[in-house]
Amino acid sequence: MSEKLTYEELEQQIQQLRLKVAQFSQIEKGYKQNQIEFNVLFNKAPLVMLVVDREGFVCELNEAAVKMTRRLKESSIGLRGGEALRCISSLDDPRGCGFSAACKSCVIRNTVMDTFRYCHDYRSVEAPMPYDVEEGIVDMWVLVSTTFLKLPAGDRVFVCLEDITEQKQVAESLRESEEQYKSLVINLSVGIFRNTQGTEGKFFEANPAIVKMFGFDSREEFLKLKVSDLYKNPSDRKKYNEKLLKEGAVKNEELLLQKKDGTSFIGSVTAVVVKDKKDKTKYYDGLIEDVTERKQAETAIRQSEEKYRTVLEANPDPVAVYDIEGKVIYL
Repeated sequence: MSEKLTYEELEQQIQQLRLKVAQFSQIEKGYKQNQIEFNVLFNKAPLVMLVVDREGFVCELNEAAVKMTRRLKESSIGLRGGEALRCISSLDDPRGCGFSAACKSCVIRNTVMDTFRYCHDYRSVEAPMPYDVEEGIVDMWVLVSTTFLKLPAGDRVFVCLEDITEQKQVAESLRESEEQYKSLVINLSVGIFRNTQGTEGKFFEANPAIVKMFGFDSREEFLKLKVSDLYKNPSDRKKYNEKLLKEGAVKNEELLLQKKDGTSFIGSVTAVVVKDKKDKTKYYDGLIEDVTERKQAETAIRQSEEKYRTVLEANPDPVAVYDIEGKVIYL
């Protein structure tokens, strides 16, 4: 037979029970507050969010998902993920899209199923998603992020979809622009280069035209050179470097250069100094054109004109020269 509790002992146990009830009440209050805050964040988030079970059925979705699916929330819960999102990855079986056998190539399906299979804490994959809108099927890209949830009601996966179609389009436009620029640089008949500063400067960009201009067999061979190796007089590199750093750019600067076999030629160089955010020189960008034949032609014309003028001035008889319209150009 157990001993009877004294009044003081009974009062003490009652106080302990009251304290535990208060603690549980506080925990419950905090839990409800957290649940309210989560529901607000979940429903008001701009990204599409779903909770799906192992069969791919939607257990919960937020307001952004409701807006995207154009269905009442109650109508979407219980549908398969792909069907709820109007994702038409499988034209043969659109209602099963997202998790059925007909959609084994669907990245969204595979991402979710992999999350279940390996219990990933977090997984993020970019995926194409043909989307059924009133105007027809639209190709969109989404960033699929998933998190595995171990809940009393069963395993779940939290799915977040971010529309990245615009970013993909911008990236594709940038890639196309880069390809066009690369094609332009490769096909230009003038030499394009990028090199570091100073007498020990090295090339790290060069198009086929400049490689051919200097008589080298390959771009790889050309890039092994020091820039000063291409000057007929290496000291000219120092003068050119100082001028470029001082002025920030040069235009049609004529330099005496040499090819791989030592043959000299005159190169007309236009270049600009490229600096970083701290105003420190990173490299020079520029182009070069072989103007040797043009300079030779200009010299020949000038010499011919000087010879012609000397003959005319040495002639004691008056001489007049007319142009094709009969105007006097020399008397």
